[in-house]
Amino acid sequence: MSAPLPVTVVGGYLGAGKTTLVNHCLRQASGRRIGVLVNELGRLPIDADLVQGQEGDVLTLAGGCICCSYGSDLVAALGTLPSRSPPLDAVLIEASGVALPRPVAQSVTLVMGLALTGVIVLVDASTLAELTADRYLADTLERQVESAGRVLLTKSDLASPEARSEARSWVAKQAPGIPVDEVDRDRLPTLATLATLATLATLATPDPAALAGESSPRPPPGTPSASKLNPPGDPAPDSGFETLEVTLRGPSDPCRLRAVLAQARSGIERAKGFVRDGEGRSWVVQGTGRRVEILEAPKEISGPGRLVIVGRAGTLDRVRLENALRTLRKD
Repeated sequence: MSAPLPVTVVGGYLGAGKTTLVNHCLRQASGRRIGVLVNELGRLPIDADLVQGQEGDVLTLAGGCICCSYGSDLVAALGTLPSRSPPLDAVLIEASGVALPRPVAQSVTLVMGLALTGVIVLVDASTLAELTADRYLADTLERQVESAGRVLLTKSDLASPEARSEARSWVAKQAPGIPVDEVDRDRLPTLATLATLATLATLATPDPAALAGESSPRPPPGTPSASKLNPPGDPAPDSGFETLEVTLRGPSDPCRLRAVLAQARSGIERAKGFVRDGEGRSWVVQGTGRRVEILEAPKEISGPGRLVIVGRAGTLDRVRLENALRTLRKD
């Protein structure tokens, strides 16, 4: 009997850097065939220059890697991985930014032929203080960290020494004894390092079978819908979050898009997608709160421009955003 396929779960709040880490692991795979599971390919995109083809909800990636969309049926998607040919060497699951990693990890333990390596949770050191000032968001972040076997403090290059120290103290308070490492875009672990970190962390955490103990977040005072904040797929209407999906047909102005997404009154928690400018170049959009990054895509992406915007239910100003996005077209 072949050895079980090792699976590492990557969790963390919206914008913490999960997709950046996954893409980095794919680029540094060094010949290992990696399977990646994400909620939906269009919403958590793999870098375009890594994609070699697509069939249904499965992307074929460079080096024999694959990326599958699991939607709302994670167990079914996991069940297809051990029998793939050629066989995979390892699996990464990128959990939803508004979900808890524990039920995702528990799903792994239900599938024969898989072995849970551990749970890595990313925490953005540069925005943690702002996010935890909100009781509703603080509860989600706390429960995500409580699910971790190890925490990576991301974007440490954007955080002051005081912010990094406070972030470490916050993690230690929420999850005493959990190892913490600081990383940034130029200092990300490879898959081998990530799996090793997860395995070492798992040795100090409860047995994976115990991970089912807490599958839903505790509701903060005055927030009745928070008890349903942990769907394994996209935010449900009663999850406390809502999404706005926008198709941008024709060329758009990336600079004007950045200004629209950075508006404080729009209620945006996270924005991801891409647009094309008047010269035909494609631009990748990454936004968290009022911090918006627009970078030229490594190669052409097919189809019209697309954006997925996530905000807390009742605070996302859909009308304002839709009207503003209509002005982006460059005729």
